[in-house]
Amino acid sequence: MGKLDGKVALVTGSGRNIGRATVLKLAAEGAHVVVNSRSNQAEAEATARAEGLHFSASGATAPEVSLTPAPAGQPWSACRRPWTLAYVTVSGNVLPCCIAPWITGHYDGIILGNLYRESLEEVWWGKRYADFRRDLQSAEPPEPCRGCGVKWSL
Repeated sequence: MGKLDGKVALVTGSGRNIGRATVLKLAAEGAHVVVNSRSNQAEAEATARAEGLHFSASGATAPEVSLTPAPAGQPWSACRRPWTLAYVTVSGNVLPCCIAPWITGHYDGIILGNLYRESLEEVWWGKRYADFRRDLQSAEPPEPCRGCGVKWSL
């Protein structure tokens, strides 16, 4: 029985180096590991397959995808990150992506939960994440998402 039996871990950048080593260590300790990558998809997928783990690639992996018009002139609505990954800070704050904290004037408004106070499952399926996902598909997206797909690569 491992120290992490029954726990779920999400590892981003898991195709090589520290990310890959983290995946292997967590899996060895019994965690259910979700392997995720944006730029080293083939390597992360190989790591996941070798360990019998689930693999998920976040968002679009090619910058030109963000230049493709999205429905109704809403480029942010093409973002899949809130359905495929969570960005977790060292403080346990769960954010919608790694870009959001750098371009928002309202950091507290993009915190979707905190893993020191709630489980990942509670945050992922909670009201704040649901509201964020809903708003991302609207003409009035969350504030940090308004320039995404135009100023940033999805």
